[in-house]
Amino acid sequence: QCLIDLLRSYGFGPEVHRLEQKARADPDAVSVFKAADYPSDAQRAGAGGNIEAMVVVGADGRAKSCRVLREGQHRSLGTVTCEILMRRPRYVAAKDASGAPIEAPMFVDVRWQIIEG
Repeated sequence: QCLIDLLRSYGFGPEVHRLEQKARADPDAVSVFKAADYPSDAQRAGAGGNIEAMVVVGADGRAKSCRVLREGQHRSLGTVTCEILMRRPRYVAAKDASGAPIEAPMFVDVRWQIIEG
């Protein structure tokens, strides 16, 4: 019920809870992130963390919007996460019960971590 309420709060109806195929990135969305993407202000602050984002994938397979659902230790981590998720991955649209493409959310977890060495 919690997920249904969350989806409803973002404007999605019950049909996105009964998908034949969920929206997805191809390849995996996290694989498009590079070490050079780490925001310099977050690096200087020694900040990291897990960012949870919701990407709305249109019926045409394009990212329509991105929203940070859980922030990390520095605001720029969420900002950069959504900027990358809107530009780099290729997406595959979700499909409803009849197999037709449908706009639907996709949830992505990105871990930002400074590795010393």
